[in-house]
Amino acid sequence: MNKRVFLSYSSHDAAAAMEVCRALEAAGITCWIAPRDIPGGADYGDIIDKAIIGCGAFVLIFSAHSNASQWVRGEVNLAFTENKPIVPYRLDDAPLTGAMRLILNQMHWLDARNDSNCKELAVTIKRMLNTTSTTNITNPITQPTTSTPNVNVATKRRKGLRISLWILATLIVTGLFGGGFWFSQRSNDVKPEEPSVAVVDSVAVVQAKRDSLVQAKRDSLAQAEKTLEAERQKHQEAERAEKERIRKAKLAEERAARERDSLQRVLQAKERAENERKRIQHELDSLERVRVEQELIAKQTAERLAREKAEREAAEKAARKAAEKAERERQERLAREKQEQERLAREKAERETAEKAKEAQAARKIYKVGDLYCDKAGRKGIVFRIDATGEHGTIISLEEPANNMEWVVLADKETFVAIKASSRSNGALNQRQAMMQLQYASHYPAFVWCMTRKGGEWYMPAIEELEIFLKDNSLLRTINAALKKNGGIPLSNKCYWSSSEVSARKAYSIYLNENTGNYSSEDGKWTRNSVRAVYRF
Repeated sequence: MNKRVFLSYSSHDAAAAMEVCRALEAAGITCWIAPRDIPGGADYGDIIDKAIIGCGAFVLIFSAHSNASQWVRGEVNLAFTENKPIVPYRLDDAPLTGAMRLILNQMHWLDARNDSNCKELAVTIKRMLNTTSTTNITNPITQPTTSTPNVNVATKRRKGLRISLWILATLIVTGLFGGGFWFSQRSNDVKPEEPSVAVVDSVAVVQAKRDSLVQAKRDSLAQAEKTLEAERQKHQEAERAEKERIRKAKLAEERAARERDSLQRVLQAKERAENERKRIQHELDSLERVRVEQELIAKQTAERLAREKAEREAAEKAARKAAEKAERERQERLAREKQEQERLAREKAERETAEKAKEAQAARKIYKVGDLYCDKAGRKGIVFRIDATGEHGTIISLEEPANNMEWVVLADKETFVAIKASSRSNGALNQRQAMMQLQYASHYPAFVWCMTRKGGEWYMPAIEELEIFLKDNSLLRTINAALKKNGGIPLSNKCYWSSSEVSARKAYSIYLNENTGNYSSEDGKWTRNSVRAVYRF
C-alpha cells in the first residue's frame, strides 16, 4: 500500500502549501508536492496524473484561489474518479462552487486556522493510511510458530506421566484383591472339626492377620491415592508452568522478530545514507575536477587574448598613421559631398513632408473600443485600447492557435534561463528579447506564433496589457462580442500567456472568464496555455 500523500493547491497559496508539507513530513508522512517533486523537463500533466493515481491519500488545500483554479479542479476530479481518500483542508471561508461543491459537499473538513502546526491533519492522515493498509495483514493466529516442538515435548511428557500413575494405581488395587482372595482360599481349605481351644485360637490369629493385612492394604491404597493426587496436582502445575513458558517464549520471539525488523530497517536506511553520501562525494569530486580544468582553460584563453590584443594594437597603430592622410583627404571630399547631399535631402524631405501631410489628411480615421481594425498590410483585429485622439491604439488578433503552447520548450539536459523579458507594460520589448535568443525559432513557440501573423510587427502582450480585462469585466464582454461578430474566437474560460517573465522558470499568465471572474498567476514556462497576439497602430 502506497503511503505517500498528494498535496493539491493553487499557486497563490504556495507558501501555505509548503508549510503544510513541512509539518506533515516532520510528523513522518511522505508528501508529493509540485513543482518540488517534478523532474526538470518532464511533462507537467503526465507526472501529476501518475502521482495522484499512485498516492495513498489526497489533501486539498482549499481557498478562494483553489476553488477558481482549473488545475485544482482537474486534480480533485481525478482523485475522486480513482476513489482516493480526500481530506479537504480549509484556509479561508470561500464557498464551494461548481464541480467542487458536487464532489466535496458531503465530506468532513479540517480548518487550518484551528489546527496548530497541522497536528489534527497529520493524525487524520495517519489513521486513514493505517486503516487502508490493515486489509492486507495476515492473521497471526494462523501462522506457524517456532515454539511448536516445545508444545509436542510437553504433551508427550504429560501423557507419559498419566500412564505411569495409572499403572501404579492398577498394581495397588490388583495386590489388594489378590491378598484377600488368597486368605479366603486358605480359610476354605481348613477341614471342619470339632471346635477346640487351639483351633479357635488359630482361626482368631489367622483372622487377625488377615484383617491387619487388609487394613495395611487399605492404608497403602489411601497413601497411593494421596500420592496420585499430589502427582496430579504437580502435573497440573507443570502444565500451567509449561503453558506460561510457551506463552513467554512466543512473546519473546515476537519481540525479537520486531527488533530484528527494526534493526534491518535501520541498517537499510544507514546503507542508503552511505550510498547517497558516496554519490554526493563523487559528484563533488567531479565538479572540483571540472572547476580546475575550467580555470586552466580560462588562464590559457586570457594569455592568448592578451597576445592577440598586443599584436592587434601594434598593427592598428601602424595602420592609423597611414590612414590619417587618406582620412583627411576623404574628409574634405566627404564634406563637399555632404553639403550636396544635405541640399538634396532637404529638398526630398520637404517633398515627402508635403506628400505625407496630404496622405494623412486623406486617410485619417478615428477608432473606438470594439471596432474592427484592417490595414493595407492585411492586419486585422479588434480595438481594445486607444489614445485620446482615437487615431492610435492596440488591437488583439481574431484567432489563436488550435493547441495550447509552452512559453519555452527545452531539450533533454537543457536548463531554464532568464531572457530579460521583464517588462510588465511593453510586450514589444519582451518580444525583441525573445527574438535575440540563439534558438528562438525552436525554443519559444508562443513568441514565434505571435510574430508570424499576417502583416508582421505582432507581438505577445505584456501582463499589464492583459490586466486591463481584470479591472473592467465589461471590456471583456465588449471585446468578446466584437470577436464573435467578426468571426473571431472569444476570450473565455482559458489561461493566456503574457510575455512578461517572472524568473528563469516562471512567467505571468492571466485567466479570463466572463462569468466566474478573471485573475493573473505565475505559471511554469513548461505549462501549456493559450496565446493571443496584439499590434499597436
